[in-house]
Parts: sequence; C-alpha cells; structure tokens
Amino acid sequence: SRKLADAEGVARFEERRYNTLEKEMGDWGSEIEDIEVKWLIDQGYLETCKVSSKTFDFEASQLKSRIDELEEEAKWCASALHRAQKKTEAFNNTAATEKSFNNGSAERSDIISTSEAQTN
Repeated sequence: SRKLADAEGVARFEERRYNTLEKEMGDWGSEIEDIEVKWLIDQGYLETCKVSSKTFDFEASQLKSRIDELEEEAKWCASALHRAQKKTEAFNNTAATEKSFNNGSAERSDIISTSEAQTN
C-alpha cells in the first residue's frame, strides 16, 4: 500500500508537472505566434521602407539633375546679361562721343555763321 501511495504521488506529481509544462508550452506558443506576427509586420514595413528609399533616391537624382540644369541656365543668363551690359556701355560711350562731336560741330557752325554775318 505504501508502494501504491508512492506510485499515486509520483503520478500526481507527473500529472501536475505535465500540466504545468503544457501550459508553459501553450504560453510560449502564443508568444512565438505574437513574435512571428510582429516579425511579419516589421518585414512588411522594411519592404515599404526599401521601396520608399528607392523612390526617394530616384526623385533626389531627378532633382539634382534639374538643379544642374538650372545652374547651367543661370550661368548662361548671367553671361548674356554681362554681354548685354558691355554692349550697352559701349553704345552709351559711342553715343556720348558722337553727341560731344556733334555739339562741337554745331558750335563751330554757329561761330562760322556769326563770323560770316559780321563780315557781310
């Protein structure tokens, strides 16, 4: 009977141990499922990030190209403006010289006309 009581005690102990392990395994299984779900969500997020990164890289490359074009256009405009300013300065200098020359001629004509009038 003592052997029977010992055997029953061992059986109860094994049953409790088995139930405890089964419960822990169930809890671990739930944790593993939660972790797998989170991992899948993270993988989806990472894939979205990779696609976004490639998209942003492409857009950045396009913007850099556009900036290069605009810088080239700005250089051309600055050069054209500089040439136009030089032409304007040259024109103004020429016009001032001609005006000065013409004014001098007009004064000589006035002097000659006045002299001729006095002689007559």
